[in-house]
Parts: sequence; structure tokens; C-alpha cells
Amino acid sequence: MDSPFQHLRGPFNFLDATVHRMRLLFPEIERALPTPGVIFLEDEDATPVRGFPVRFSGPLEALSRSLAGHVLAEEAAEADALVGGRPDIHKRRAAWDEYRAHLTRISENLLVSNYGRNFPQVFWLLHSRDLQKALAGTSVRVRKRHASVDAGKADGLRYKVLDSVLERVFTLVYDLAGRMSRSTDQPEEELFPPLLQLMRDNVLIFTESHISRDLKELKGYFRGYLHTDGDDFLYRLALLRRWHDDVIRDDRRLRAAARQLLGAPKESRADDLIYQTGYVTFLQNHEAYDPKTLLDSHQIQLWESLLQRLKEYELLRSMRQLIVELPPDGSLLCSARSAARIGAGAGDRRVKLNAETRPLDFSMPWIVDPEVSRGGLIYDIADFSAMVSLLRVSDQSTQDESFRAIFSFQRDYDILARRLRLRWEKYLGDGVFYSGRNLGRMLVAAILMQRKYKQAVANSFPFDRGMRIALNFGTYRLLPLGASGTAGERYEVFGHGMVELSRLVSGKRSLDVDEIRNILVSQGYTETSVLDFFAPFASDTGGRPREGFHVALRPDGSLVNEGIVATETFLQELTQQVRLGALHSVEVGRLRYVVFELPVTRDSSVVVGVRRIGLANLKGLGKLPVYEILDAAGQKLANSSLLAGRDLVTAAKENFSTSLAR
Repeated sequence: MDSPFQHLRGPFNFLDATVHRMRLLFPEIERALPTPGVIFLEDEDATPVRGFPVRFSGPLEALSRSLAGHVLAEEAAEADALVGGRPDIHKRRAAWDEYRAHLTRISENLLVSNYGRNFPQVFWLLHSRDLQKALAGTSVRVRKRHASVDAGKADGLRYKVLDSVLERVFTLVYDLAGRMSRSTDQPEEELFPPLLQLMRDNVLIFTESHISRDLKELKGYFRGYLHTDGDDFLYRLALLRRWHDDVIRDDRRLRAAARQLLGAPKESRADDLIYQTGYVTFLQNHEAYDPKTLLDSHQIQLWESLLQRLKEYELLRSMRQLIVELPPDGSLLCSARSAARIGAGAGDRRVKLNAETRPLDFSMPWIVDPEVSRGGLIYDIADFSAMVSLLRVSDQSTQDESFRAIFSFQRDYDILARRLRLRWEKYLGDGVFYSGRNLGRMLVAAILMQRKYKQAVANSFPFDRGMRIALNFGTYRLLPLGASGTAGERYEVFGHGMVELSRLVSGKRSLDVDEIRNILVSQGYTETSVLDFFAPFASDTGGRPREGFHVALRPDGSLVNEGIVATETFLQELTQQVRLGALHSVEVGRLRYVVFELPVTRDSSVVVGVRRIGLANLKGLGKLPVYEILDAAGQKLANSSLLAGRDLVTAAKENFSTSLAR
């Protein structure tokens, strides 16, 4: 199972970032964290990275500004009260009301659109950074406002403001989750984001942008939150680290104990051991340990507790670093800083993400736009159900061999699809639906799949009655499946593109002859007379024999797909994406095709033929221009002529017009 711990990026000052150790330390956090998705760069051959692409829309920026305003108003009121002044209650309330309005809209949208996809967790990782930035200058601002306030009180006020903000935020989110629970019958605990509670238990994620190994950033945390002498603690900790460097160099028993008790490798630095949970507690029993100059027993307890928080902080911060900021203008250019954080770039240059990237926009319905435009491919084994029915009455060994054969066949197809970077969407019983944006690879996949089927039949593949493939480029709608608390993300594909592909495979027409035929028989007409009446509609006018792969239209406009069929939109988009080889008009048998070469790898290619077959009358779609795709390798090509200055679709239409004129 994929774990979010696998995708953290360092460097780390406190965290041992191995999945095993983090699972031991943070079993609850692993279940609460979202798993970063794969992000492809504009160059699809570049190594993809992991992260959370987020669109910084206007409402999200307004939320950040209103939070900053709320923090400023809250700290001003608390600072005035601290010195005995009169807080500006109206300004405080107005700032909260503005922030509450923005947060309510986005939180409601998160609850409505989540469907188990961990969107609230990503949002609160992002929004925790907004709160950290807003609180960064609190202590300085308070002391500027009132010179009589010392550093300790200013730091304490910072955490008081944080507590006040979090209290109001939690009340708001709990109320929203309660209302949503009553209206949807979902358990309230499943609606409230668990990561938010985990972050509240460790305020460091809300107050610190970075913590170095010597903890110098935490002096305000010691003063204002822990209410202890941070200078003394940090001084003793520094002495402890120096003392430990000396003693472990000469004490073989201590080195052996560290390896046995902590599983520390031999090459571990002495300083690393100090940051292992429980090690300083063990170290205080060493005969040379002096609690008067090093950490005393109370400070050791404080250190062990703080160490757990530091590790947890680095874990959450590392997840937060995986958020990729995208501008509100709709472009997919991420900043140089975001790109560097996820390992997608270096230097000061922005990085463009792949056009298939679907960023999160917390202010929009569904969070992620469910409509996508991409290529689709379906393969379908002919008469699969009939063959399965026949197998049911065969002997057990025949059934076993047949189902092993279909398993091996589909596995080989999946390997081929992954190699060509097609996305598996779902099984369709006797076929599979794949999607992708690179239509050149998709067309190559269709050709190679047809070749694999032909080879499988030659090797006694039992499902040997033919295979159909359909290709299109259209609009699909990805609807999430599942509910809060389910693992991973699952989508079901709907929409016009899916209907189009299924019709191209089946050839189902607007007035299905089979349906009419069945109605007439049920009304009392004899089956023989009905079959005789509809005989002309069953004739194949493609001009090619039924043996092998072929595609044709019947007189009623219904499609006969026993090969590969593509839509005109697919071919138009293909010519926009891929530089095709020189186009030639050639004859294959009695039919004329536009033939070109399409590369598979640097050293191999396929030769593709395209033929317009006319307007198919498909159920629910009306008349659709369709084209046959031919694997031209090994075909007898005759009367070839170069087509200069024409695009693929235009050339195929000219061939079609010429064939009609004959």
C-alpha cells in the first residue's frame, strides 16, 4: 500500500525519514495524511514528481488576507488589554466576521466535494502556512505598539492569539461538520479533518517556518509557550552534544549499546544519536554524566517530549512543502521555489506542468474540475459472452486453460499500455478502457494491440472471433467514488466521450434493427419473414472480405467495426500533437488509404493507413464522421502517390470523395 511517508523530501534535522520508523512513531498521522499525487512535467519524458498542485484563486487569496487581518486585529486587542487599555472590540469582531465568511464558504465546499479524497487535509496543510506567516511578526509588532511589554510577555501573547484563532476555527469547522452530518447521514467524525486536530496538538506547525538543529528559532517558544528558561536549556543541550562527542569516541560499550538499543548503524554520527527518541534518557545513567552541567532530569523529560514534537513538525512541514502553487490565471507555471521543493527544477526559472494536470481549487465546486479532454481507447473481444457460455459446458481443464489465456492476454495488454503511458481506467468485461493525452502513443498502442491479438489467435487463443478497437478525443467526466475514510482515490468515467467510444465499438445505431426486429416478432410476425425483410440491412458494403480485420458502413448508416475505428476529432488532434511522416495515397486491395509512418521508439515505427468510411448513424450521437485505421505493415501497397501540402483529415476526405466518384 502506498504511504504518504514514502514521498517526503529532506533534508531533515530531527526526523529519521524511513517508513518503518515513522510508522512506529506516528501511526495516527499516516492515516490522516493525504498521499501526494504524481505530477508530470510539460516534457512527458522527464521523470514525474510527487506533490499537490493547488490553484491560488481569488477566493483563496482573499481567505489568506482575511486571516492576516484577523490575526492583526486579535493581537492588537490582546496587546491593549495587556497594558490596561481598551481593546477595539468592533474592529476585532469585523475582522473575524470577514475571515469567518471566507473560511465558511471554502470549508463547506470542502465537505461537499470531498468524497474521501483528503481535500480538507491538503487545505489545512496549506492554510497552516498562512497562519504561520500571519503570526511571524506578532512579538515584534506587540513590542512596537507598547514599549513597556517585554519579550517574554510578547511571546506569550503570540501563543494566546494563536489559541484564540484556533478556538474559533475549530468551533466553526465542528459546527459545519455537524450540520453536514445531519443532512447527509455521514458520521461527524468522518467529516471533521483529523489532520487539523493533530496539528492543533503541535503548535510548531502554526508558528515556525523552519527549525534548525541547534533550536535557535525556538527561544520565543520556550518563553511564550513552555514558560521555561530556554537560554539555559539550549546552553546545556550544546554542552551535552560536545560531551557526548568525546565520550562515545572512547567508550566502546556505549557505541555497542547505541547500536543494540536504537538499531543505529555503525556509520551514524555521534550527534545523530542525541536526536533519537529515548537516547538521552538512557545516556543519563552513564557514569560520566553530570546533571549539574548537562540536562537535569526535568530537562531530559522536556527534551524527550520536545523531540517528538520536532519530528512531528518536520513530518508535517515536509508534507506542506509538497504543495505546488499555481497562479490564478489558469496557466500551469509553478514558481521556481515550488518546483525546487518537489524536485522538479532548480535555479530561478519557473517550471511548466503537463497539460493533463488537474490542480485543486478549493473555491470551486468539486475542488478538481471533473471534466477532462483527452484521448480514449477501448478494445472489445467479439462474441466474448457467447464464448464464455460455451465454455461453461466444456470440461474443467478447457475452462481453466481458456481463463488463463484471457488473463495472460489482458496482462500483456496492460504491460503494453503502461509502456506507452496510457492510463488504465476500468475493465469492461471483455475489454478495457484506457485514456491519455498523447494521441500518437495511443494510436501506436491500438496497432500493437491488434498485432498481439492476431498473434494470440495464431497461438490458439480461444476467444478467436475478432477484436474491435475504438479511438476518440473527447470530453470525459471523472466522478469520485467512495466516502470519507476510504483509502486512496477512485473515479468512475462518464460523459459524452465514453458514450462515443462504446458506440464506436458496438456500432449500435439510432434505430437499432435488432430492437425493431424483436418488437415485430413479439407482435406476431414470423421470424423468417422478419429476417427476410431486414436482410438488406445486414449486408456489408465495405468492399472487403469478412476474413481478418475490416471496417464498413451498412446502408442504414450502422457501423461494422471488426478492426480499428477513430473519430475525425481524434485525427485532427493527432496532427496537432505529432509530426507525422510524409503522407502518401495508396491502394490496399480495392480501397484507397492515406499512409504515413509513426515512430514507436527511436529505432522503430509503425506504418498507419487511414480511410474515411463515412457518417455513422450511432445511437444517441447522430451522424458521426468515422475513419478506419489500418496496420499497413505487410499489406500490398499499390499506386502510391505523395500528398504534399495536405493535412491528414483533408487527404482522407479527398480519397473518400474520389472513391465515391468512381
